[in-house]
Amino acid sequence: MAESTLPTPTAEARAEARFFTASGGKPPTDEQKTEVATLRELIVALGAEIERNVPSGRNKSLALTALEDVQMRANRAIFEPGALWPADSRIVDAPRPASTPPATAPGRVVHYCLAEGDVVRINRRRRDERDHRDTREHDGAVVHVGNDVREGDYVPLLITRVWTGGGLINGQVLLDGNDTLWVTSVAEGSEPGTWTWPPRV
Repeated sequence: MAESTLPTPTAEARAEARFFTASGGKPPTDEQKTEVATLRELIVALGAEIERNVPSGRNKSLALTALEDVQMRANRAIFEPGALWPADSRIVDAPRPASTPPATAPGRVVHYCLAEGDVVRINRRRRDERDHRDTREHDGAVVHVGNDVREGDYVPLLITRVWTGGGLINGQVLLDGNDTLWVTSVAEGSEPGTWTWPPRV
């Protein structure tokens, strides 16, 4: 076998290649910018999930620190001199795995689709307040003031209890007024009288 005639890199050259900095490189390409933004979006999403749902402690701190290292290492790989990806070594338009839906828990806010019975109860309160606005005595009684609603309206629902086994929840519907509506044993769905996770915006 013929010996290689390529020159052997010096120790200085190997060190410079390993410990490169952004100031010594070329301006980032559009592809590099896109990849950095995509990685950051995924890392931030995972970091937020850890912040919300992982108990505080040393391991949580280490997990977040590890994410910082992941971001740094990935960015270094993207901008490493000469590390341009061959076209046949990358997966183009690979489908991303579906995100795991968040878990229901007291204190979380979901969307609730108002049912006909809910609308009747809420609007009756509003109507009673308007009908007696000029005649009632100011005795400190709480009146229900707010805008009317319609069946199918989506409103925030603050979860107060999660029933095990059936996926049902209780909660307080936050109305556009000075009151709330308590709903119980609500199932997940898309029709009136059910709850759903808010869409991402």
